[in-house]
Amino acid sequence: MNPNHKIKITKGRLKHGEAVEWTYKDLLRGLEEFVPIYETRPIKNNMYGMGFDHSFGLWFIARWLKPDLMIESGVFKGHSTWVLRQAMPDKPIESLSPRHPEKYPNKGTAYVDGNCTYFAGKNFVDFGSLDWQSVIKKHGIEDLTRVLVFFDDHQNELKR
Repeated sequence: MNPNHKIKITKGRLKHGEAVEWTYKDLLRGLEEFVPIYETRPIKNNMYGMGFDHSFGLWFIARWLKPDLMIESGVFKGHSTWVLRQAMPDKPIESLSPRHPEKYPNKGTAYVDGNCTYFAGKNFVDFGSLDWQSVIKKHGIEDLTRVLVFFDDHQNELKR
């Protein structure tokens, strides 16, 4: 396949319905950058969580879109939070999960991010019940296309 071939991703409404485009070269460059990052991951055993392939996909999308705010629903031990943080070191993350990642001591290492707001444990609010208007306002977001939302929570999306 031609390494300059454009890949069009048209699922969802990205940037006001426009397709996001990248080439195989972009993916290969991203992969070369991501491999050494992934090797430094704090959670080496992420059984029941994301592996390398999904971690790269999430990291690449976050790097490509450069969102002003990242939201994740489903945290487990914090691996996806770590991946998002590697992609966008200075951007805020809002994480929703019934259990805080530090509450998995018998599951091994967890990652807790200091620049992340956790709606977890006693502060847990399901994605569909959170007051998103106040969250968006808190971060000064005026363009909702600048927000990346990642669902890894094993919930029925039809209920939302």
